[in-house]
Amino acid sequence: MTKKRSKIFGCWLVGLLGVGIPLCGAFAQADAEKALEDELKYIELLQQMRMPDIANEVIAETKARFPEAAAKPEAAAKLRVSELKGLLSQGLFNDAQKEIDAIPDKNGAEFWALTLAKADAYYAFQRYDEADKLYLSFFKKVEKPAGALVTFYRDAAYRYVQMLLYLGRDKEALVAFRNLFKVPLEEAAERQVRADMAELMLKLLPDVEKKEEKDKMIKEAEANVDKLLWKQDIWFGKAIVMKAHLLLMRGDLTGTRDLVENYMPQLRTIHDSLRDQDPDGSQGLLRMSPMPQCRYLLAVLLMDEAMAEAKKDKPDEDRIKDLLIGERDAQSGKRKQNGAFNHFINVFVRFPESQWASEAGERSEILRKFIKTRYNADLRTPVTEEQMRRVREMQFAGARLIFSRNQFKEAIDKYLLVLNQFPESPESVSALGDLAISYIETSGEDAEAALMAETVIGHLSERFACHPKLMKEAGDQMRRIAEHYGDLRMEDKRHQTYALFFRDYPDHYAAGQLVMSFAEREFSAKNYVGAMTYYRQISETYTNSPYYFDAISRMAQIYKEEEQATNEIQTLEFYVERLGARERPGHALIVGTFRLADAYREYGISLLHGGDTNETETVDAAQRAEEQTQGVNMLSRAVMNFNNVAKMLDENAAAYQRNDEEKQRNEQMRELAVFTRAVCLTQINQPEDKLPLLRKLAINAYEDYIKRFPKGQYAPRAQLQIGTLYTILQDTTNAQAAFEKLSKNYPESAEAKNSVPMQAAALIEIGLRGEGVAKYREMFAAGGTYTEGQFMAAADALEKSREYDMAVQAYDKVLSTAKDIGLIANARLGRARSLIGLKKYGEAHKVLEAFIADKELSKLALVVDANLLLVDVASEEGKIEKDDRERARLFNAAVDALKMVRGYRTTPEEQAELDLMTGEVLLRRWSAEKKLGLNTQAAETRGKAIVAFQGMILSIDPGNLALSSVLEKSYFHCIPLLLEHKKFKDAEEDCEKYLSLFPDGRYKTDVQNWLNQARIGQ
Repeated sequence: MTKKRSKIFGCWLVGLLGVGIPLCGAFAQADAEKALEDELKYIELLQQMRMPDIANEVIAETKARFPEAAAKPEAAAKLRVSELKGLLSQGLFNDAQKEIDAIPDKNGAEFWALTLAKADAYYAFQRYDEADKLYLSFFKKVEKPAGALVTFYRDAAYRYVQMLLYLGRDKEALVAFRNLFKVPLEEAAERQVRADMAELMLKLLPDVEKKEEKDKMIKEAEANVDKLLWKQDIWFGKAIVMKAHLLLMRGDLTGTRDLVENYMPQLRTIHDSLRDQDPDGSQGLLRMSPMPQCRYLLAVLLMDEAMAEAKKDKPDEDRIKDLLIGERDAQSGKRKQNGAFNHFINVFVRFPESQWASEAGERSEILRKFIKTRYNADLRTPVTEEQMRRVREMQFAGARLIFSRNQFKEAIDKYLLVLNQFPESPESVSALGDLAISYIETSGEDAEAALMAETVIGHLSERFACHPKLMKEAGDQMRRIAEHYGDLRMEDKRHQTYALFFRDYPDHYAAGQLVMSFAEREFSAKNYVGAMTYYRQISETYTNSPYYFDAISRMAQIYKEEEQATNEIQTLEFYVERLGARERPGHALIVGTFRLADAYREYGISLLHGGDTNETETVDAAQRAEEQTQGVNMLSRAVMNFNNVAKMLDENAAAYQRNDEEKQRNEQMRELAVFTRAVCLTQINQPEDKLPLLRKLAINAYEDYIKRFPKGQYAPRAQLQIGTLYTILQDTTNAQAAFEKLSKNYPESAEAKNSVPMQAAALIEIGLRGEGVAKYREMFAAGGTYTEGQFMAAADALEKSREYDMAVQAYDKVLSTAKDIGLIANARLGRARSLIGLKKYGEAHKVLEAFIADKELSKLALVVDANLLLVDVASEEGKIEKDDRERARLFNAAVDALKMVRGYRTTPEEQAELDLMTGEVLLRRWSAEKKLGLNTQAAETRGKAIVAFQGMILSIDPGNLALSSVLEKSYFHCIPLLLEHKKFKDAEEDCEKYLSLFPDGRYKTDVQNWLNQARIGQ
């Protein structure tokens, strides 16, 4: 018998493992102890449910209820086992051992019962070596069990066999099987043991090399099989198959054929009985029938004999025909339909649920072609499409039944077999999903299974993506697999699977919704790079999706968050244009137009203020002038778009609102649009000769706002701005009248109560910083007229406007009178920030050190902010310090400050940010040493910085959305250092990795340039 044939027969046998009656449940129990046994089962259930306290109470009650039964050695031992299981179920093996050691009789039933219970617990906890030692010690010590030990011996022997089979120790399991025959077995239990034992021998026989040993094992197997043939039950069918298998191993082909034909009536009876219990095969009982396998076995024998005859120099053609299509009847001359082809067709058509059906169908086609080629004869028993469909459905159903029982390894084997025969059918799509999940479930034990799972997923995705009928189901299976990864917390694999789904199934009904859900999740986690990838995919691929406009809106929002003003404006312009082209753009068009106007406004202000700072670096005059002009242009566009918002709502508000909520929001936006239009007119500062006209236009816009919204939220501010603008125009009369209206109409407003600081803030907001600073000086000169809170607000406004010199004065005003520790702390930190803005790092350093050293201030949470500021201050000082020792002290101070902060910032995200800051400190130190010409020290510091940034690159999981920003910055800092270090290959790898991880990253252009440098440098 070849190994290939052995495998064919062995598959069915192995498939029956565990199907028979559970051994322990098959042993007879005395009627007198039946009630006690029920209680013991209840106790065991409580222990399995992790309810040891209740189980202990039930044990105590059981002892009291069954004193006579509990007094018997075996019953007493079982009760002690129940008590011990309470400890063992919790893994308290040492406590359990103390109980065992306390038993005086080390050979009695109680001692061994508890020892075996401990062995069972070791097995349950997967501590197989320890379980093995205890089982073996028992079998060695108790060779001839008697009395109360019989039951424990029998149960332990069977459990030990199961453990050895599970661990793949088949030879040892065969020896352990023999132990079971040392004790009496009930009939059903004995038949199961003999069947399982013979089956194991059949599995082992192909690998036995010594003839003497092999003959001995065959003889033992035959003896067990023969004892199963006297009663027609499930084991009888197994016995026929195994006996045929053993005859084949002996080379007795004739005997095998006669055996199967002689027992066919009994096999048919068993099959009919199983069919009555499982008519449609859904319970899997029909698959246990031995009849189709025996027919298949007989067909294979006949086919093999025919093929062997055909290969002879002078073949007997009549014998070949007899073997393949049946012998001729002596009287009628007709074929008896008992040839290999007939048996194959019989198995294929009549037993579609059998695992041999599909193979039988394949072999029948092989024989059909063979006969056509050799004899030019067409066999008239074609398999219909309906029969093939039935076989296919049953084959997949059998595999699915195994999968549904979580028998994933067995399901893999079955699915591979069936899918090889039916690779592209309605059932194969869900089968591939099951197969992928089976591989995933077994990947923890088998490294190759993880790779196979990916292979199956890739095949499923690519093969059915364009299939007109199966694409939808295939896409659903891809989603199912991805979510299965998610349930197992394998997020990287989940993302990979969805990436394939989005790539191959863009037209799937759920694709757009899924991409949007992924995008929204990434957006919520502030992983804007990942979110942008998904939003862009929707905007480019799913243009008809209901999420199309939402995606574009989000893209603009991300650009705003990342301060990419030009990209934000371009995206919003496209968004508004596409919305306006719709028949009913609705509320979204109002929101989009308002956002576009505000984006113009913010960008325009940033351009106008770009050169108006305290920075000492020179800026090209032409460039500054161009920026100023562009800033005015942006503000002019803002005015137009805010006007459009108001106009659309004035003319036809109903067209842009569907409910009360949208109506309310539209009213709020109309008011804000009218007010902000006036603000934008106020902020335009060019051309200079047109400024008086622009101021009057702004006044008219503010007056229009007040006229339309006299009780509006911004009315006091509008009235203040009117007075301020008239003041700038030196129109004293109208300015005074405007401020009188402010006091009269809005007496409780902050603008009326704090007109001087509010005017100062308004002037700075307009862009007239000189005038605004003058107003603040007026405020400071008033002395005690203003409160500490007002001075603090002024200081904050000045700091935000980068008027750091005046901000320092304002913070000094606060500190001169403040008593509240919180106000003092905020003022000191604000003063330090302003000094940093003035680049007075030495003074800022002293302020921060004093803050940190202060006994009261150091108790506040703000001490962390002070240390963070000190990191920047000390390292900035170090950048310009020429003395080596002093420079080292400053950078060490920065590092010490970071160490202090680490004690307060403990989350992974915060720790990663601090790691990044550590690298940035090294970056500044390297820059300082390089600028001072300290090449040796600079090279050393550069190396340390590379190590710091590379450490983050290697340790941060790219899938961790919370750390993606830190990872991106680490690449940005590290790559130019690698180029400077002439590590061109490493730089190239980092560039390529960055571009793969952050295809739309903020440093994309820089990295692409560095990539070119790295390649040129190699």
